[in-house]
Amino acid sequence: MATASCSSFMSTSSTVTNYARLGLATQNELPNILRELLLIKEPPHLLEAHLNNNSYLSRNLRAHEWNIIRTVRTNQYNEFDVPLMYKIIRNLNLVPSPTQGWDNQTPPSSTEITVGDDIERIRRIRNEIVHRGNTNVQDPELANYFSFFKDIARRLEVALMLSNREFVSKMENAETCCIDEDTERHYIKRLRELEKYETELAINFAEVRKDLVCLRSQMTGQISKLQTKIHHLTTEKEEVIPKHIRDQIKKEIDKWKQDDIKYVPTNASKYLLHRDKAEQSHLSRITEMDKSGLEMGSLEACCWEGYVNLLPWFVDQGVEINRCSTCSLTPLAFACVHSRIELINTLLNLGADINKQGILGYTPLHIMFDSNADPAVLDLLLKNKPCINKRMYDGATPLL
Repeated sequence: MATASCSSFMSTSSTVTNYARLGLATQNELPNILRELLLIKEPPHLLEAHLNNNSYLSRNLRAHEWNIIRTVRTNQYNEFDVPLMYKIIRNLNLVPSPTQGWDNQTPPSSTEITVGDDIERIRRIRNEIVHRGNTNVQDPELANYFSFFKDIARRLEVALMLSNREFVSKMENAETCCIDEDTERHYIKRLRELEKYETELAINFAEVRKDLVCLRSQMTGQISKLQTKIHHLTTEKEEVIPKHIRDQIKKEIDKWKQDDIKYVPTNASKYLLHRDKAEQSHLSRITEMDKSGLEMGSLEACCWEGYVNLLPWFVDQGVEINRCSTCSLTPLAFACVHSRIELINTLLNLGADINKQGILGYTPLHIMFDSNADPAVLDLLLKNKPCINKRMYDGATPLL
């Protein structure tokens, strides 16, 4: 990019230019520090194998992240951004954990200065600047930011045994260098693009949660019927329901009680932007629970509403595609209620189990024969070879 003369540009320095300087630091210099750390701690030619052998990263890295990772042999870590590098450093245990642990609600204190603490600081300050909204940065605020950056740079130079001022001098240059209008526009545009992308992600997540609330309202009548059947199961005489069947039902109920501990109603979606991918995976499991203890997850809500485009995102976050709500319906069964053929096909391609049953024994095939079956949906299910002899709580198979 073109560079203006220092004398002319420094005299016209503005608060918006200061904002561009923050973009330069958070998009270039801070990521370069993490890239240097990765080059030392994780040789590029070993990265893919280590990621594939890591139980968390192999399941939770997203498609666009794998595309970046595949460039590492030719471009080293040049294409990696702060969120991806933070995830790799954290989950491959390349440095000791921060003093208060990764992604603690409380940021590292001024006395906590381990390598892990400074990596945590880099992630937090990057998110803060991307989402600050205000593009006007006064000179004293800029000085405070760069003092913070230079302290991080100075400590990591020592920790990584690099030459004196290798990182610090670049921070000083970012703070005082001449920035022409093209460069200023570039960094401001990039900051806005990052903010827009991550904000849209949060909005989409919030909309899923809103749809979940609507789903609960629409399902009231059906849930009531299922509650009646569940109550009937627990009070039925032994001669009607054999003991071994009731024992199996009790096992499933006990298992769900343990599973339900993980699914606590939360308002955490608004904090999504400031959380790492591990916590995004946790937030993708948000559920709503009524007073009777019946719960409905956001994945089931998407299947009920037909949001087929969101299904790969849930899988990327590690959500169990075959999880069964306490309403006894799997995501695939929910999709069958409304005969959503595209969604059903996508779920099957993502590994949905066509024979998965809940406490009442419903399978997708039971759902289809219990309603006005769409021939096309029925044909799709049959092509996937479902078991036609699966029995419900009352002994009924899909055909009888």
